[in-house]
Amino acid sequence: MRLSKFALLAFFGLMSSSNAAAEARSANDSLRARALIESAKAELQKGRQARAVELSQEAERLAPNQFETNYILGVALAEAFQYGESEPFLLRAVELAPKNVEARMKLAAVSLKLGKQQEARNALEAALSLLNAVLKANPDSAEAIESVGLAYLIFGEWEEVEQAIQKLYALRSPLAFDLSKRIEALQTQAKAEIRYLKAVQRVRKKDAQLCFNIASAYLYLKDFPNAIEWFKKTVEQKPDYAAAHRNLGMIYAREKKFDDAIPAFKEAIKFTSSDSPEIVGLFAALGNAFLNLSMLEKAIEAFETAIRCGNQIQQQPQTEMAYSHYGLGVALLQFERSIETKLLAKPLYQRLDAMESRSLFEKPPKLRRYDAILNAFKSATAYKPDFADAYMTMGVAYLSIGDARNASYAYREVVRLKPDYAEAYNALAIAYAEQGYFDAAAQTLESAIKLKPDFIEAHTSLGRVYERLERWRDALTCYKAVLQLDENNIDAHFHAGMIYVRLKETFLASKHYFALKRLSPSLASRLYLAIQEPLR
Repeated sequence: MRLSKFALLAFFGLMSSSNAAAEARSANDSLRARALIESAKAELQKGRQARAVELSQEAERLAPNQFETNYILGVALAEAFQYGESEPFLLRAVELAPKNVEARMKLAAVSLKLGKQQEARNALEAALSLLNAVLKANPDSAEAIESVGLAYLIFGEWEEVEQAIQKLYALRSPLAFDLSKRIEALQTQAKAEIRYLKAVQRVRKKDAQLCFNIASAYLYLKDFPNAIEWFKKTVEQKPDYAAAHRNLGMIYAREKKFDDAIPAFKEAIKFTSSDSPEIVGLFAALGNAFLNLSMLEKAIEAFETAIRCGNQIQQQPQTEMAYSHYGLGVALLQFERSIETKLLAKPLYQRLDAMESRSLFEKPPKLRRYDAILNAFKSATAYKPDFADAYMTMGVAYLSIGDARNASYAYREVVRLKPDYAEAYNALAIAYAEQGYFDAAAQTLESAIKLKPDFIEAHTSLGRVYERLERWRDALTCYKAVLQLDENNIDAHFHAGMIYVRLKETFLASKHYFALKRLSPSLASRLYLAIQEPLR
């Protein structure tokens, strides 16, 4: 049956009014949701988490696809210690606003509470990447510096937090005080969380997750004995709780109890899927424990396994891969030095000799082994381009094979990444001096001393460089500076004495001779012969 013209007009009018009504309802829901969110925020400020959860749940029901409704609900649930329920809403908030730093930081905190170390670290690194982009454009952005401090505060990485506070003080920003107060507030919150969770745990004695959360709060407060106790309770109730085993290993490693750390990491590995990104970090942590015990063959095996596992995972954990390659490079470098002193057995030596190299048959065994070492550091910096420690050790490896040119490149990268790192300037100067660039070496060492006036090694190196430049008085000034810092410094006494002999100031040379007679009779004899030589 065909509709008349008037019927069609009536139908379209009805549809139009229906759409208008739907839009009005949607706008009204959005306004109501916004009002509920503001009320939820106010309740959170008053410490009424339960009421904040109710209000934000109603807001999320009215506007499920808005960032703020998901974010505030996630925050409210987290502050009510309902971490499992909080996570999906924070994930949704990040999905809706990928560049929101606060949402990523809160997600990192919640993931950490749930024992999802890798997810937590990924969220934190994403937040820091956004903040670093801001700081690159505006290095004095106090708000961004404060946010960096807060990001590290989530993991209880106090050194980085303290650096952020010091930068804010240097800028004379009131946010330095705000960040300090946030530290106190979060510590107070962690203590309150422990009291609350312990009360719940007395009723639910067999709840492994409660034990884990109590342990995590103690860990955040750096109360390691209590953290160990509660992580142990967690694995007693749930032996396959990999995150609890891992955290035990991390605490033991931090406390330098590597013999205890190794079995904890092995247990964590046993209960972690081979295709999980967590597995890379666990093998790297195991390798570091072996490395600290000088069990180099086992350390190399652990780092190689970490890299192999990472290569099989579709989404590689970039930071963990960087540290795995770096650890492998350090272990191989230490092993090479052990070979040179004949301390280790032959099989791994032979395996290292056979490691692939671009010019395998042209290079002698030592250089082939250093190819493997250098490739490890290059891979580490490929995964983490700002990895200053990897560049630093790469420079050491290059110097070990006499390649001062590439060593200076590596050290320049360290200086670029850490312009206030005096040790890097000292290392760069040594590389320059190896190439005969003594003027450049002197300038670089002067920079190191400006950064660290009590840096004895830099003063000594500068004295040696000035000697090569035949700037004898300048060299003496350097050695005097060393002796002001360390009156028993043997090198400074010997070199100052030899310079005074060269300048024919025998009386001053003899003062250093008498000091060396007490400190180093063999060097005293050499200086004595030099003093006597002009008299013959």
